[in-house]
Amino acid sequence: MMLKFHEILQLADNGDSYAQCELAALLESSANDPSRYEEAAHYWRLAAENGSVRAMLRIAELCDLELIIHDDEEGQLWRRKAAKKGLHSGSSDIRNSDSQSQDQRKKVLI
Repeated sequence: MMLKFHEILQLADNGDSYAQCELAALLESSANDPSRYEEAAHYWRLAAENGSVRAMLRIAELCDLELIIHDDEEGQLWRRKAAKKGLHSGSSDIRNSDSQSQDQRKKVLI
């Protein structure tokens, strides 16, 4: 099923952690507007708070690189939370490690 941007946004705003990750990645990739980085960080955090290991590790990466988020402690916190779930940044498929089932994975059409 192909979803349009506004559909992904609606799912993300309704708490779907996979949609939150997809939206954050889309916002990050549209880096022409610096405000999009802050919006991306917002959705990465929501997804991490909803248990997405992918989001936890992305926040840690952004903290390490000082992109969007400039807080080493926050990066360490999310990395520890991801590790407690039994995963690390070397995991072969972090996207599939989230608690969402495979059939909930959606493609985004912009």
